[in-house]
Amino acid sequence: MKELEKYIDKNYKRFCEKIASTSHPFLGIKMTYLHAYSRSIQESEALKWLEKIPNHIQSAEEGIILSDILGKTLKTMPLQTWWEFAYNFLLWCDCWNYTDNLLSSLKWLKTPKYSHISQALYPILLSSLSTTHPFVLRFSILCLCFYYPQSHHTLLNFFKTIKDEDEYYLKLAVAWALCEMYIKDEEKIYTYLSAKTLSPWIFSQTLSKIISSRQVSTDSKEKIKKLKERK
Repeated sequence: MKELEKYIDKNYKRFCEKIASTSHPFLGIKMTYLHAYSRSIQESEALKWLEKIPNHIQSAEEGIILSDILGKTLKTMPLQTWWEFAYNFLLWCDCWNYTDNLLSSLKWLKTPKYSHISQALYPILLSSLSTTHPFVLRFSILCLCFYYPQSHHTLLNFFKTIKDEDEYYLKLAVAWALCEMYIKDEEKIYTYLSAKTLSPWIFSQTLSKIISSRQVSTDSKEKIKKLKERK
């Protein structure tokens, strides 16, 4: 991390502290530099980094670097070993920025080249829905939503169990996932939302996310607004 000290920006540090509520201190290093540093870490060094989880991560920036490393080591590491590291990392997480960066670093799961890894990870993600830890759930929900369309029916049933008193970023993950599902299958998700089986807060947030999405047509937004008025 000493190589990155020259990139510390106090103004960016203050910006990060405003948008990400985490107990882990920010140094103030922009994501561009963090991602570049992560890419420079060789496979032989990656394990040393992963062994920092969870008790030796000293900053929010190290959390981002570790999520990048997890994203690439899944390609080469035995799956169960990787999941142990990933699960412990998710237990360490206390903010959306860590889980969502890990999610983004796994975009390659959608490519045919890595279908064998994607298929092997799928049941692990499904089983993790039984946990009570909000950031394990946030990651698993979003990973299943974005990379495993075959899981959507299971997720729709699961979302009915999330309550208004549950953790904020977990509830936001549900609303985000439902918005993404709506974009892909408007009729099905509209019917699901119309049944009003979601908690009131998640229902309201989901409708708001759909209405604000640039990927939803004006006509469709008007339909959702009417559904919102009928709540």
